[in-house]
Formats: sequence, structure tokens, C-alpha cells
Amino acid sequence: MILCTKLLKVKKEEESIDRLAKKISKYLVKINNLSLTDDQHKLLNHLFYTVSDIERMGDHAENIAELAEFKVQNNVAFSDAAQKEVEGIMTYVTNSMDYAIKSRSEMSWEYVQKAKEYEDLVDYVESELREKHIERLITNKCQPSSGVVFLDLLSNLERISDHADNIVGYVKKEL
Repeated sequence: MILCTKLLKVKKEEESIDRLAKKISKYLVKINNLSLTDDQHKLLNHLFYTVSDIERMGDHAENIAELAEFKVQNNVAFSDAAQKEVEGIMTYVTNSMDYAIKSRSEMSWEYVQKAKEYEDLVDYVESELREKHIERLITNKCQPSSGVVFLDLLSNLERISDHADNIVGYVKKEL
């Protein structure tokens, strides 16, 4: 029951993100039709891309919620090691995303650098966790059914961090 409530919340939040992305994009189109400088057009393009990246983050969050639902409904269990690994990489992804948003809102080079550091860490850790998980599968320390869920989860988390990196890339060009 708790999982259903959380899944519904994620789906509602994702729908809200989609609605806001459409409204913001529509507004940016109106602004784009004004007489703007080249720098202002560049900023608008970056804002369009940022909105798109945030919308895609929402899509990946929804994918993660669906994986959690599948995991529960199909009694898929992660080993203690895998569970700790997921919690660790989720912290890095969250930090990457938080710093990317802060870099945009505050136009801060410090936040750009922190977001980039976390994104690089996510890329490294994601690769390491894939290898560790495959080793657990090979040595029968993990159920094969958990393999697909674990690897899909890692892919979605890594993609969220990639979108955060895109956002800081736009901010870097503006600083």
C-alpha cells in the first residue's frame, strides 16, 4: 500500500513536471519572438534545453518508481551489498542534480564545479557497480531476476546525472 502511494506521488509529480515544462516552453517561445540580443537568444536556448533536461529527469524518476513497483510485485530482492550500493549512488545523483539546479538559479561557478564532480563520480561508480553486480550474478550471490532491475536502476540514475551535467554545461557557457 505504501509503495502504491509513493508510486502515485511520483507519477503525479512527473505529470506536474510535464505540464510545467510545456508552460515554460510556451512562455520562452513568446520571449524568443521579441527583439533580443545574441546573448539573450543564447540564454533562451539554454533555458529551453534546461527545461527539457529537467523533464527527462522526471521521466527517469518515473522509470525508477516503476522498477521499485516491479521489484516489490515480483519479490525481487537485492543483496545487502547491492542495496548499500544503490543508496550510495543515489546520494551522488541527488547531489549532482541539486548542484546543477543551484548552479542555474544562482549562476555559480562553485556549484557548476560541484555538480560536475558528482556527475563524474556517478559515472565512475555506475561502471564499478555494474562490474560488482555481474560478479555477484556469476558467483550466485545475487538472484538473476534482480540483475535486470539493478542494472536498469543504475542506467536511470546515471542518465539523471547526465541531464544534470547538461544543465551545468549550459551555465558554464553563460558564466
